[in-house]
Amino acid sequence: MSEIVEYKVPIKKYGQLIFVFGAASIVLAILILSMPVLAILKSDFQFQQEFIGYFVFFPIFSMYSMWLIFGYEKVIIYNQNIELLKSNRIVTKRNTYPISDIESVEAIEKKFKTDKWIDVQRERIREKQRAFPFWIRMGQLKLITKNGEVTFFNGLSIKETQPMKEKIEKEIEKRKHNKVYSA
Repeated sequence: MSEIVEYKVPIKKYGQLIFVFGAASIVLAILILSMPVLAILKSDFQFQQEFIGYFVFFPIFSMYSMWLIFGYEKVIIYNQNIELLKSNRIVTKRNTYPISDIESVEAIEKKFKTDKWIDVQRERIREKQRAFPFWIRMGQLKLITKNGEVTFFNGLSIKETQPMKEKIEKEIEKRKHNKVYSA
């Protein structure tokens, strides 16, 4: 029986996005909660079709706000599998990959066109845009499998990327060579 190895990293905090989506969530919550009060106080209150948007966007904005504030990513290596987990503490997405399918783990390097201020700012804007759908294409590390690539660990700093990559690679290699004994 082999040991379970876990690495947990909180996601990178984007202050502007937290403010915008957090404020939008609070406003929508107030609007939704005020409807029953208005229905009680005003006898001629009618539910308008436009109110449906409140009920559609409130869960989306609040889940995304939860991702920005409380979100984390975890890598769990057990037996002959590696599991990538992304969670906002309410919704969790898990992907499991057999270690035998893993070709490599790579660090994602930021490549700027030039060292000019404007190019660095453009890259930061792109990074924030990629953060919007909170399950997709975020990360400092890339897991390359036989079926494709997956990025993970958005919250790592540039200094932490290489040591984390080495830890995960070492554990994967150890399990690839010990697969006969762990069955």
